[in-house]
Amino acid sequence: MSLRKDKTPAEVLAEYRDRQACTMMLVAQVAPETLREPGTIPWYGIEYSLDDFIAYAYYGHKREHSAKSPCSAIGSSVKRPAFCRLSNTKAPPVRPAR
Repeated sequence: MSLRKDKTPAEVLAEYRDRQACTMMLVAQVAPETLREPGTIPWYGIEYSLDDFIAYAYYGHKREHSAKSPCSAIGSSVKRPAFCRLSNTKAPPVRPAR
């Protein structure tokens, strides 16, 4: 937060969008099968796949912190589909074995 305290909301959003575009470009270079394969990032947990980590890092972690934000009151009034609701766990849910 302190890195962006002097930035406008528009500047922060532009930075976020730039990072998201870069991430999408990099992810596009990885085969979908590799993204879904458990154990590809053993340091995170042998049962997790790269897409589990990406989903947590880019959504779950921010969702956990947004619950502590003054904006969470606004966010709680937004109806989200069931698949967007995460529990407050440290890691994403384990995927069923394929």
